[in-house]
Amino acid sequence: MKTRIIQIYRYLFCFLFVSVAFDGVIRIIPNLILILLALVFPFVIRKKHLKNLKNRSFLIFCSFLLCLVISSILVANINDSMFVISKMSLILVIYLLYQPIQGLNTNSTIKESFVFGVMLALVISVIKIITYTNQTGAFLFSIGNEINQTLVAERVYLGFMAVLSFIFSVELYKKQTKFKKALHLFNVVFTFCFILLISARMALLSIILVVFYQLLFLKKYKLIVLYVFGFIFLISLAFKININLKNRFLFKDKNQSFTENVIKWEPRIAIWNCAAQIYLNDPDYNKIIGYGSFLKTKKALKNCYKVTIKDKLKRNWFIQSKFNTHNQFLDVLISTGYIVFLLFLGLFMESFSRNYKNRYLISLLLVLFLFGMVENFFHRQIGVYLFALILILSSTNISGCIKTKNGNE
Repeated sequence: MKTRIIQIYRYLFCFLFVSVAFDGVIRIIPNLILILLALVFPFVIRKKHLKNLKNRSFLIFCSFLLCLVISSILVANINDSMFVISKMSLILVIYLLYQPIQGLNTNSTIKESFVFGVMLALVISVIKIITYTNQTGAFLFSIGNEINQTLVAERVYLGFMAVLSFIFSVELYKKQTKFKKALHLFNVVFTFCFILLISARMALLSIILVVFYQLLFLKKYKLIVLYVFGFIFLISLAFKININLKNRFLFKDKNQSFTENVIKWEPRIAIWNCAAQIYLNDPDYNKIIGYGSFLKTKKALKNCYKVTIKDKLKRNWFIQSKFNTHNQFLDVLISTGYIVFLLFLGLFMESFSRNYKNRYLISLLLVLFLFGMVENFFHRQIGVYLFALILILSSTNISGCIKTKNGNE
């Protein structure tokens, strides 16, 4: 009976990461699964399962969150940061709920479940794109919100999940039956093509860097040369075929230089400029403790947009959209100051040093780091679920690395 309960619990936990891929359309499902897991948790948890809570990555994250809460209470009103703190608390819940089923086999099942969920989300997204294109007679997704309304999740998050799915399929490929190998091989090709289709810039750059890193790790220097020339050819072809990809990277105004186009069309340039001005010039900002509030950071950015953005339409767009820092590291630094920021960086440093022999986990951490450079994942439910997934995998690395016949990994 106990074994059956644990199996059901394990399947529920894996299904949690299937449902995450559909966060944009059925956001309540992951939360309902968490509630079910919490109800079963007392029947499956044992004292021996709690040993992994002493893991350094987890303890650093707990310290990071605790200091963040204390800072919010002492420096400002904690309600101003509760919209972020409440989401980040889910990471602790998910990590704790994972403990009764921790282990290498469970990790592989979670990865397979996630791959399945993301693949299904990508297939549905492709169908929706085809339907949209047939209805409108256009395939222009380089600017505007049409792409996010068409996909099952926002482009930046769906691209991020596609990269994670890509890495999982590469890792799992050698351990599967012929049928599953074919599925993972299909997923690798499909996710890459999908990223090109939706013109997800950071996802594409992440895959390029991940493949380069893995080849470098394995010392496949001849393959690296072929890889570089192959990618140049493939990307050049993709730029020629997909006008959205070309416009997303090179921008569409041919009457201005590339630099001028970047400043005009890339919102993050104006956002990061304001973040820098706040950090350097705002007299109300304290570098040690920050604003003590994520809400104050958003308000300071909004005030900066009013002053620094000259174009009226663009200024109104930024003010109405209430753009955050679009960089998780800047967000933590400005909102909470050096102390909490160093703990956040320490979490990445510890995770990288702990898993440096495992090229797949390093790839996941690298992608998470790059994603954090362009998005505030702690502000979104889907972001904290994906962060929790990577924290679980990187902090429960039992085997360290997988040896191959040539002695590498």
